[in-house]
Amino acid sequence: MQRENKSLIKEEKKVWIHFMNYLGIAIILNGIVMLIDQQLLRRLTFKIARGQYPPKFMIAQPNHIDMQQNVECAGYSSAYLLRHFGKEASGQEMYKNMPNKMKVGMVYLREA
Repeated sequence: MQRENKSLIKEEKKVWIHFMNYLGIAIILNGIVMLIDQQLLRRLTFKIARGQYPPKFMIAQPNHIDMQQNVECAGYSSAYLLRHFGKEASGQEMYKNMPNKMKVGMVYLREA
């Protein structure tokens, strides 16, 4: 009985040592990746291309943005575009009527 306990304790120690070794390796690799990312991002410059879009893609007429509560972006953005084209729409109503919703609220794209 006592030998079994000792061998069980030895096995637990081995498992714990392996776990700590893998954790240490993961932390070191994560640090290396973070350093590489930092060096790469330092060299990148992000530019927002203003004024380079064709006028037909810009919404210039007055419109309003409905405030959403959760991940209902699909309904609210659709309502924004419909209002741009002259059809009155509510983001909340659009979202309620959308098919293919996931349990968390996002909407699957079924067809383009």
